[in-house]
Amino acid sequence: REVGWAKTDVLVSETVGCDSLFQSVQKNELVTLPAITSVAKSLGAAQVSPTAFDLTQQWKREGKSPRVTSTTVTDGQALDACKNFANHHRALVEPACGACLALSYEGRVRDATNDTNDAGCVVVQVCGGAITDLSAFSSSSSS
Repeated sequence: REVGWAKTDVLVSETVGCDSLFQSVQKNELVTLPAITSVAKSLGAAQVSPTAFDLTQQWKREGKSPRVTSTTVTDGQALDACKNFANHHRALVEPACGACLALSYEGRVRDATNDTNDAGCVVVQVCGGAITDLSAFSSSSSS
C-alpha cells in the first residue's frame, strides 16, 4: 500500500512439507512444522514470521489490499516447473523457486487473482540458485 500498489494481490506458493504459511492460514493461527520434508528446503521455515502471517489476515480484518493468497504445490510440480523454466529460459533455478513457477505453468495464477487486475499483468519473482544442484532433479521423481 505504501508504494501505491494498493490493488496488487500477492500469491504465495509453497511446496507440501515446507508449507508453514499455508497451514497457518488454513488454521488461522501460527503453525510450527515438525520438520521441513520438501526438496524445496532453501526458503523453508518451520514457522512463518508473525508479520508475514499477519499480512495474510489483514485483508480479512480491514478489507485492505494487498490480498494475500497462500497455496501449495507438490515437490513434483515444483521440479517440473524448474525443468520447464530451464528449457524456456536457459536458467536453472532451485525447487523453492519452482513452487511459484508451477502456478504459472499450470495456469493457476489466473484462478487465484481478483478482478482488480484489469491490465492482466502478473509478476513472478524468480529467485534462487544458491543451492541448485542437478541431483535434486534426478533423485526425485515427479508426481
